[in-house]
Amino acid sequence: VIISMKKIIIITLTLFVKIMDEEGNEFKKVNTNNQMSILVPLTEQTIDIKMDYKEVNNSDTSVTHTDLKIANKPLFITGLVFGLLSIIELIRLFIFLRKLSKKKTPYDKTLSKILREFDRIIVESRKDIVIDEKQDKIEVKSFEELLDARDNLEKPILFKEIHKGQKSMFVVKNNYEIYTYILKAVDLEKKK
Repeated sequence: VIISMKKIIIITLTLFVKIMDEEGNEFKKVNTNNQMSILVPLTEQTIDIKMDYKEVNNSDTSVTHTDLKIANKPLFITGLVFGLLSIIELIRLFIFLRKLSKKKTPYDKTLSKILREFDRIIVESRKDIVIDEKQDKIEVKSFEELLDARDNLEKPILFKEIHKGQKSMFVVKNNYEIYTYILKAVDLEKKK
Protein backbone atom coordinates (compact mmCIF):
# COMPACT_ATOMS: atom_id res chain seq x y z
CA VAL A 1 0.00 0.00 0.00
CA ILE A 2 1.48 3.35 -1.00
CA ILE A 3 -0.05 6.51 0.46
CA SER A 4 1.19 9.91 -0.64
CA MET A 5 0.92 12.76 1.87
CA LYS A 6 2.75 16.05 1.38
CA LYS A 7 5.77 14.62 -0.37
CA ILE A 8 6.08 11.65 2.05
CA ILE A 9 5.65 8.12 0.86
CA ILE A 10 4.64 5.46 3.38
CA ILE A 11 5.32 1.86 2.42
CA THR A 12 3.70 -0.94 4.47
CA LEU A 13 5.28 -4.41 4.32
CA THR A 14 3.37 -7.54 5.37
CA LEU A 15 4.91 -11.03 5.60
CA PHE A 16 3.01 -14.32 5.34
CA VAL A 17 5.02 -17.52 5.91
CA LYS A 18 4.04 -20.99 4.69
CA ILE A 19 6.24 -24.02 5.36
CA MET A 20 5.99 -26.76 2.72
CA ASP A 21 7.68 -30.10 2.08
CA GLU A 22 9.34 -31.18 -1.19
CA GLU A 23 6.05 -32.37 -2.69
CA GLY A 24 4.44 -28.98 -2.08
CA ASN A 25 2.21 -30.02 0.83
CA GLU A 26 1.77 -27.42 3.55
CA PHE A 27 2.51 -29.02 6.91
CA LYS A 28 2.63 -25.99 9.15
CA LYS A 29 0.95 -22.67 8.65
CA VAL A 30 2.45 -19.60 10.26
CA ASN A 31 0.40 -16.44 10.05
CA THR A 32 2.01 -13.34 11.37
CA ASN A 33 0.69 -9.94 10.49
CA ASN A 34 3.65 -7.88 11.46
CA GLN A 35 3.79 -4.51 9.80
CA MET A 36 6.61 -2.11 9.40
CA SER A 37 6.26 1.41 8.04
CA ILE A 38 9.01 3.14 6.11
CA LEU A 39 8.82 6.93 5.81
CA VAL A 40 10.64 8.19 2.73
CA PRO A 41 10.70 12.01 2.36
CA LEU A 42 10.98 12.96 -1.31
CA THR A 43 12.75 16.26 -0.79
CA GLU A 44 15.36 15.02 1.67
CA GLN A 45 18.42 12.77 1.40
CA THR A 46 18.10 9.00 1.69
CA ILE A 47 19.77 9.00 5.11
CA ASP A 48 16.62 10.63 6.50
CA ILE A 49 14.53 7.51 5.90
CA LYS A 50 12.78 6.45 9.11
CA MET A 51 11.43 3.03 10.01
CA ASP A 52 8.61 2.32 12.45
CA TYR A 53 9.06 -1.01 14.24
CA LYS A 54 6.28 -0.61 16.81
CA GLU A 55 4.02 -3.34 15.46
CA VAL A 56 6.76 -5.80 14.56
CA ASN A 57 6.81 -8.87 16.82
CA ASN A 58 10.27 -10.43 16.73
CA SER A 59 9.47 -13.12 19.29
CA ASP A 60 7.48 -15.44 16.99
CA THR A 61 9.31 -18.73 16.78
CA SER A 62 8.42 -21.84 14.91
CA VAL A 63 9.64 -25.26 15.98
CA THR A 64 8.96 -28.07 13.57
CA HIS A 65 9.64 -31.77 13.87
CA THR A 66 9.77 -34.02 10.87
CA ASP A 67 10.07 -37.77 10.76
CA LEU A 68 12.98 -39.21 8.82
CA LYS A 69 11.77 -41.11 5.79
CA ILE A 70 13.97 -43.35 3.68
CA ALA A 71 12.67 -43.17 0.15
CA ASN A 72 14.64 -46.10 -1.31
CA LYS A 73 15.22 -48.68 1.44
CA PRO A 74 17.10 -51.29 -0.66
CA LEU A 75 19.55 -48.63 -1.89
CA PHE A 76 20.01 -47.32 1.67
CA ILE A 77 20.72 -50.82 3.04
CA THR A 78 23.14 -51.54 0.18
CA GLY A 79 24.96 -48.27 0.92
CA LEU A 80 25.24 -49.17 4.62
CA VAL A 81 26.61 -52.63 3.83
CA PHE A 82 29.21 -51.29 1.40
CA GLY A 83 30.14 -48.53 3.83
CA LEU A 84 30.78 -51.07 6.60
CA LEU A 85 32.76 -53.31 4.23
CA SER A 86 34.88 -50.32 3.20
CA ILE A 87 35.66 -49.48 6.83
CA ILE A 88 36.62 -53.12 7.54
CA GLU A 89 38.89 -53.23 4.48
CA LEU A 90 40.56 -49.94 5.46
CA ILE A 91 41.30 -51.37 8.90
CA ARG A 92 42.74 -54.54 7.36
CA LEU A 93 44.88 -52.47 4.98
CA PHE A 94 46.21 -50.39 7.87
CA ILE A 95 47.12 -53.56 9.84
CA PHE A 96 48.81 -55.04 6.75
CA LEU A 97 50.86 -51.90 6.16
CA ARG A 98 51.99 -51.83 9.80
CA LYS A 99 53.14 -55.44 9.56
CA LEU A 100 54.82 -54.76 6.23
CA SER A 101 56.82 -51.79 7.46
CA LYS A 102 60.15 -53.04 8.69
CA LYS A 103 61.04 -52.19 12.25
CA LYS A 104 64.54 -50.87 12.77
CA THR A 105 66.93 -53.44 14.11
CA PRO A 106 69.69 -52.58 16.60
CA TYR A 107 72.13 -52.78 13.66
CA ASP A 108 70.13 -50.22 11.65
CA LYS A 109 69.85 -47.91 14.67
CA THR A 110 73.58 -48.11 15.45
CA LEU A 111 74.67 -47.62 11.85
CA SER A 112 72.36 -44.64 11.28
CA LYS A 113 73.56 -43.08 14.56
CA ILE A 114 77.24 -43.45 13.56
CA LEU A 115 76.63 -42.06 10.06
CA ARG A 116 74.56 -39.17 11.38
CA GLU A 117 76.90 -38.12 14.21
CA PHE A 118 80.20 -38.50 12.34
CA ASP A 119 79.10 -37.57 8.83
CA ARG A 120 81.82 -34.94 8.47
CA ILE A 121 84.65 -37.44 8.96
CA ILE A 122 83.18 -40.53 7.26
CA VAL A 123 83.59 -41.10 3.53
CA GLU A 124 81.33 -43.71 1.93
CA SER A 125 83.06 -45.88 -0.65
CA ARG A 126 81.28 -47.17 -3.77
CA LYS A 127 83.75 -50.00 -4.33
CA ASP A 128 84.97 -52.56 -1.86
CA ILE A 129 87.76 -51.31 0.36
CA VAL A 130 90.99 -53.01 -0.69
CA ILE A 131 93.26 -54.10 2.13
CA ASP A 132 96.91 -54.33 1.06
CA GLU A 133 98.78 -57.36 2.40
CA LYS A 134 101.90 -55.21 3.01
CA GLN A 135 100.10 -53.07 5.57
CA ASP A 136 99.59 -54.17 9.16
CA LYS A 137 95.89 -54.89 9.69
CA ILE A 138 94.64 -53.80 13.10
CA GLU A 139 91.08 -54.68 14.11
CA VAL A 140 89.69 -52.39 16.80
CA LYS A 141 86.99 -53.35 19.31
CA SER A 142 84.72 -50.31 19.00
CA PHE A 143 83.98 -47.36 16.76
CA GLU A 144 85.35 -45.03 19.46
CA GLU A 145 88.74 -46.76 19.19
CA LEU A 146 88.63 -46.21 15.43
CA LEU A 147 87.91 -42.51 16.09
CA ASP A 148 91.04 -42.34 18.25
CA ALA A 149 93.11 -43.88 15.42
CA ARG A 150 91.57 -41.46 12.94
CA ASP A 151 92.44 -38.48 15.19
CA ASN A 152 96.05 -39.67 15.51
CA LEU A 153 96.50 -40.34 11.79
CA GLU A 154 94.40 -37.36 10.63
CA LYS A 155 92.83 -39.46 7.85
CA PRO A 156 89.16 -39.88 6.94
CA ILE A 157 87.18 -42.97 7.93
CA LEU A 158 86.20 -45.05 4.88
CA PHE A 159 82.81 -46.75 5.08
CA LYS A 160 81.31 -49.59 3.06
CA GLU A 161 78.24 -51.68 3.86
CA ILE A 162 79.26 -55.21 2.93
CA HIS A 163 75.90 -56.96 3.45
CA LYS A 164 72.81 -54.72 3.53
CA GLY A 165 71.34 -54.72 7.02
CA GLN A 166 73.92 -57.21 8.33
CA LYS A 167 77.54 -56.07 8.12
CA SER A 168 79.47 -52.82 7.61
CA MET A 169 83.16 -52.01 7.50
CA PHE A 170 84.86 -48.82 8.72
CA VAL A 171 88.52 -48.34 7.78
CA VAL A 172 91.29 -45.80 8.48
CA LYS A 173 94.37 -46.23 6.25
CA ASN A 174 97.85 -44.81 6.20
CA ASN A 175 101.00 -46.01 4.44
CA TYR A 176 101.95 -48.62 7.04
CA GLU A 177 98.79 -49.63 8.90
CA ILE A 178 95.11 -50.17 8.30
CA TYR A 179 92.66 -49.88 11.18
CA THR A 180 89.33 -51.66 10.72
CA TYR A 181 86.09 -51.83 12.66
CA ILE A 182 83.41 -54.28 11.56
CA LEU A 183 79.82 -53.57 12.65
CA LYS A 184 77.79 -56.81 12.61
CA ALA A 185 74.11 -57.31 13.26
CA VAL A 186 74.85 -60.66 14.90
CA ASP A 187 77.13 -59.03 17.50
CA LEU A 188 74.52 -56.40 18.35
CA GLU A 189 71.81 -59.08 18.75
CA LYS A 190 74.05 -60.95 21.22
CA LYS A 191 74.44 -57.79 23.33
CA LYS A 192 70.67 -57.57 23.74
